[in-house]
Amino acid sequence: ARSRRRVPRVFPAMAASRPTGASALQFRVMRLPRPTLEIESPLRFAAEDLLGTCVPRDSIPHPSSEAFERRLDLFAAEDASGMSGMLLLPQNFGVVHLGETFASYVSVSNSSDRVARDVAIKVELQTNRRRVALFDNAVAPLPAIQPGASYDFIVEHDLKELGAHTLACSVGYAEDVPAGVPADRRRHPQHFKFDVANPVAVRTKVRPGRDGATFLEACVENATKTPLLLSAATFEPAPRFTCDAVGPPKSAGANGGGVPPRGGPGGGGGRS
Repeated sequence: ARSRRRVPRVFPAMAASRPTGASALQFRVMRLPRPTLEIESPLRFAAEDLLGTCVPRDSIPHPSSEAFERRLDLFAAEDASGMSGMLLLPQNFGVVHLGETFASYVSVSNSSDRVARDVAIKVELQTNRRRVALFDNAVAPLPAIQPGASYDFIVEHDLKELGAHTLACSVGYAEDVPAGVPADRRRHPQHFKFDVANPVAVRTKVRPGRDGATFLEACVENATKTPLLLSAATFEPAPRFTCDAVGPPKSAGANGGGVPPRGGPGGGGGRS
């Protein structure tokens, strides 16, 4: 499939909190989510199909896309689906879910008319419990960033905690000054905040059974606004307990093979 990218920009959800005072170097951060399919409505019509001769033809807007002009030319069955074959990057920050890999494009740009030398950049992901260093070049800082230039890189991290997260970015540098004048070392921090939500909600019911057994029923609910593919669900008991999956008996399919119980592997209830 062809890929069409939009111009990167700082999303409002990740707007930085800047301290007072101008700095030669500034951070710009953009989340790198997975692209989505561009879907156009398969039912299209031209304005002249409805208006006819009531409106002058010159006042009717010209179709803006090839799919609009060829709305009736279905050369293949997939043409009716409305998918154009393009990939689009989301234009908002979106929702970050637990368990996914957070990827961010970080750009450090020099917006002044002076050269920034010995540039040391550090990026950390902070939560209420810990902080993780994602990028740090203090051992080998950049020699210089020229006016109007930038230094770009990508950071990634697997999200394992819920709640508020802060992408803490800081840069230390020395401005280019005339010979004989001591250069002051400057530091500029910026923080980008976002929340991590739980993609699923699990509800459980416990019922006592015979011979010391306990029946546990678990219901996994999709807490997002998009479909989720649940490949497997497992129950891990405490070390002193064992569990057995409880479900209806398998029935024979049309070809003689076994048909798994509704809910798939690991679904339904369990006995411990």
